[in-house]
Amino acid sequence: MRTRIERALEDYERAHPLRLAMPVGELRARVRLEPDALAALLGALAPRIEARGAGAARAEWSPQPTAAQRRAAEEAIATLGAAGLSPPRIDLDPELLGYLGAAGAVVDCGDGVVFAAERFAEARAAIVALIGSEGSVTLAGARDALGTNRRTAQALLERLDREGVTTRRGDERVLA
Repeated sequence: MRTRIERALEDYERAHPLRLAMPVGELRARVRLEPDALAALLGALAPRIEARGAGAARAEWSPQPTAAQRRAAEEAIATLGAAGLSPPRIDLDPELLGYLGAAGAVVDCGDGVVFAAERFAEARAAIVALIGSEGSVTLAGARDALGTNRRTAQALLERLDREGVTTRRGDERVLA
């Protein structure tokens, strides 16, 4: 069974060279084990097999972008960082975008809104401070406070909702 798990992980790494780990559900389906049995087996295989978020990977596995992907990533991060709180749409391979998100370099808010990680932290802090002083914030209030557009403000607020930072109550957001 150990060999089947390692082989499944190796196959996944070859097919998805930028992903940090194979989702546990996919691994379970591939090796045909019940959730409890797989969890116990993965625990027994540590430290050779590591839990990484909601996935599993061989301990020695590390995603390796190609030189072209590294250049594209560096350009995208520089563009997003320079854009401040109004990030432009970037044309980036979804796998590379996922890799950059997993690496903590960018934050994908959805709807094509991607922030450089440090810019997202700034936007998050600004929204938290605004709600802290005002009690709540509307989409228009967030847009105006950040000096951005409606699409960006909405995607940001929805991301903060998903992270449990804010909660939507009607047209307003409050701290969760």
